[in-house]
Amino acid sequence: MSQTPPTTAPCPKCQHANPETVEFCTRCHARLRFACPACRHLQARGDKCEACGLDFTQHATKELARALAARPVRATPRRAVVASIAVAVVLVATVTVWLGVRSFTARRAPQVARPTAASSAPAADPDVQMTADSLRVLQGLRALTAGRVSYMQYGPRAHDGKATIDRYVGAPGGDPELKRAVGDTMDLYMLAAIAWNAALRVEQGDERAAVEGFVVVARHPALDLCAQLRAVRDGVRPEGDTPIEVAQGMVVAKSMSALFECAATRLAEAERRAALP
Repeated sequence: MSQTPPTTAPCPKCQHANPETVEFCTRCHARLRFACPACRHLQARGDKCEACGLDFTQHATKELARALAARPVRATPRRAVVASIAVAVVLVATVTVWLGVRSFTARRAPQVARPTAASSAPAADPDVQMTADSLRVLQGLRALTAGRVSYMQYGPRAHDGKATIDRYVGAPGGDPELKRAVGDTMDLYMLAAIAWNAALRVEQGDERAAVEGFVVVARHPALDLCAQLRAVRDGVRPEGDTPIEVAQGMVVAKSMSALFECAATRLAEAERRAALP
C-alpha cells in the first residue's frame, strides 16, 4: 500500500521544499510558520490567528505593556537630586580647570617626537591569529556538544565555523601537523551535522533527502578518523529492501555521542600541538 507523500511548501528565502508542519526551513532555517501564542496554531501569516482570531501585534503590545507595568520604579529623593547636580557642577569645573592647565603646559613644553604604536609594536603574526581563531571555533563546538543541544543551535554554528577552518588550513605556511589535526576535527563535526540533518529529515517525512544524507554519511572520509564508528558502519549487514549504505548511514547517525567524542579527541591533539614551543 503506497503512502501519501507529505504536503510540502517552498521556503520563501531559498525555495527548498519543506513539510507544512515545520516552523523553520530545514536548509536555511528561515521562519516558515508562525505559532499563535494563545492556541499554538501554526500558519504561514504572522498577523492574525486563523484558528482563534488572536491579533498577534495587539497581543505582543499588551504583553510588553504588562511587563513594563510590572517593573518596579524607584523614586529619587529630592535631596539626592540636588546633591547629584551639585557634584556634577563641581566635576565640570574641575575638568575645565585641569584642561586649561594642561593646554598651557603643552604650549610651553618643547615638542619631543615619540614613536607611534605602529612603528614600535611588532607586527602580529597572521598564522598565530588564524590558529587561535580556528581553535576557538572548535572549542566552542566542543563546549556546545558537551550538554543538551538542538540541531538548530549546532548546525548553523558548525557550517559557519567550517569557513574559518578552511581559511586556516588552506593558508600557506604554519605547522602542517597542527593544520591536519584542526582540519580532521572540523571534518568530524561536519559529519555530525550531516548525519543529524539526515535523521531529522526522516522525522519530517522527507524520505528522499534522508536517503541522500545517509549515503553521504556512509561514504564520508571522516569515518576513517574514528575507528569506533568505522567498525560500526562496516558491521552493518543488508536487511530487507534497505540499501546497505542507507543502513550504514542510519547506524552512524544513531552514534552521535561517539562521533562527538572522536572530534574532542582530535581537538585535544590539536591543542597539544599548538602548545608546543
